[in-house]
This record gives sequence, C-alpha cells and structure tokens, in this order.
Amino acid sequence: MPVLSSSAFIKSSLAVTLVLVLFVAGYWLYTSSELPVTAAQKSGVIRGPSVEENPVKQENLSTDESKLSARPDGMAIDQEEMVQRLAQEYKNELVTQIHLTAVQVSLKSLRDELREVFAEQGDALFKEIITLAFPEFLEAILQAIALMDQYDAWLQSMLLNLNDMNAFEQQGVLWAKRRELFGDAATQIWQAEISAEQERQLTMRRTMEMLDKAYDMQMQERLYLLKTNFEESYADKLQNMVVDPKGVLAQVFFGLDAVQQDLARLPNEQRQAQINDIRKSMGFSEEQINNLAEADQEREQRWQNGYAYMAERQKLESQFTGEALQQELDTLREKFFAHEAYTIKKEEEELQFFRYQRPRVYGRN
Repeated sequence: MPVLSSSAFIKSSLAVTLVLVLFVAGYWLYTSSELPVTAAQKSGVIRGPSVEENPVKQENLSTDESKLSARPDGMAIDQEEMVQRLAQEYKNELVTQIHLTAVQVSLKSLRDELREVFAEQGDALFKEIITLAFPEFLEAILQAIALMDQYDAWLQSMLLNLNDMNAFEQQGVLWAKRRELFGDAATQIWQAEISAEQERQLTMRRTMEMLDKAYDMQMQERLYLLKTNFEESYADKLQNMVVDPKGVLAQVFFGLDAVQQDLARLPNEQRQAQINDIRKSMGFSEEQINNLAEADQEREQRWQNGYAYMAERQKLESQFTGEALQQELDTLREKFFAHEAYTIKKEEEELQFFRYQRPRVYGRN
C-alpha cells in the first residue's frame, strides 16, 4: 500500500495547520475595543479611503467647516458658489468610480459634514451637489447612504451584545448584517479590513514556508522568528483569540519539517527535554508542560508498541496466507492492542489504514 513519506506527510500536515492558522486569524480582525467606531470610520470611507485601500481618490475633496463656510480671503462664501465648487471637485475626482457602492457610501462623510455646518439645510445642499455632479446616480447614492445610516444605527444598538461575544461571533454577526444590507458590495465597502488581514496572512505564510526548510537553523532561532512574526502581525488581536495562541504556535512549529528532522535525531529523553524547552519559550506554564510531557510519553509508548506490532505483522505476512493469516493477525492484534484490537482490525481491513505506518510528528501525535 502506498504511504506518504515522512517529509511529504509533515508538509501536508503543515499545509493543513496553515489553513487553520489563517482561518483562526480571520476571527481576530474585529475586536470589542473597536466596536464604538462608526461603520463609515471603520471602513475608511470618512473622507474616503486611501488610494491603497480603495480606488477612490479624494485628496483634494476636504469639506471641513473652513472649506464649507469661508473663502481663503476670510469672506463668507456664497452657498451656491460652494455647491458649484464641490460638485465640480467631486465630479472630477470620482466620475470614473461613482458606480461603485463603496464610493457612493463614501459620500456619507460629505453629507454628515454639511449637516454639521448648515444644520437643517445640510441635506438639501448635499442633494444639490450630488445632482450637479452625478445626476444619473443620485438615487443610488442616497440609497447607499441610507443603508449605511441604518447599519450605523444597528451597530450602536448592538454594542452591548457585541461586546459580550468573542471575536468569531462578532465577525459572524457583523458580516451577516453587512451582507443583508449591501449584498456582495459589503466586501467592496469593507475592503480595508479584508486587505489588512490578507497582508497578515501572507506574511505568516511566507515565514512558515521559510522556516519549514530552515534545516541549518538552530531550534531556538526558528522559534524566535516564528513567535516574533506571529506577535508582530497579531499583537492587537491576541487577547481576543478564540483559541489559545500558544496552542496554535505549537501546532505550527511542530509541523515544520526542519523541526521534525532535528527532533527525530534525538533519543527519547533528550527529545522530550527539547520539546519541553520549546513549550516553555512559547509561554506554557510548568503545569501545562508537565501535563503535555506526560501525554507525549504515553504517545511514545503507544508508538513503540505499534512499531513492534508492525514488525511482527510483517513476519506473519511472510509465513501465512488466506484464512490462516487472518487468524494469526487477530491473535497478534489482541496481544498488542487488547480492547482496541477490533478497531485496529476495522481500520486495516476496511479502510486500508495502518496507524503505525504514519510518520511521527513529535510534539503533536
């Protein structure tokens, strides 16, 4: 039966762990400390997101009170002149992008600032500006902003409930509401959040790929680089992790092929001492280290028993065939596995799965 090589198995295992880490990482993106921020601020659309986050360019579209209410010479500005000027500026900057919902939502900041400066006239002035700049998109813009108003009101009403949730639950609730209101455009509107997380994921993936092949690096150097990169990427998210960050680090680190090669060369006692040191450097407590070491040694005994079983099994397969072989194997399984013998038999006969032909992954299995 074909079996994955040790290196291939560990690389496959590392890939699975990487997916886990990147998936878990996504849970931390929205923390409770950020919840009071309005949706427009969160998405970067107040004054428009930067060019890197969104194709919207609004560098010259400041609408603070001084711009709205006064000319450079200090004289009061005519409202009609202001409407004409802002309409032209926004048209020049956004004409090729105004069809995007995220760009339409970004105009909420202009509406809000007009309301602050001109009170009850603000909405009418905003509508005038948009009608002059983008007449064909007026209704779409007003609808997009109304939906964001609805989202902001919902977010404020949900603050207490959201603060009681973990980061994963928060993400689920927030994105469900965003998609309920904006559909597929929600991804476009909150692209800044997604882009930041993608950058974190890319950095972690590159680090893990490099360390997986770092065969000449010292163990503590590998651990330092992984831990430092992890903490720098997610320093502001660690306290809200759904799972224990030490556990995630351990799963990733012990999945590195270079780490496994070094551990495999050591005798059992030295290997356990090395694993204990690694866990201590990761921040595990003495009690946790002792408990994990005890579990490691139990697994070591099972593996040694399994190796002995496979050696005996191979001998029987060279001596017997057919029904005689099956009887001998039944007896052998009872000898080595006692109450687990039936399960082992099912795995081998029905699934063609042999537990002790799998590679060892020290610190994990």
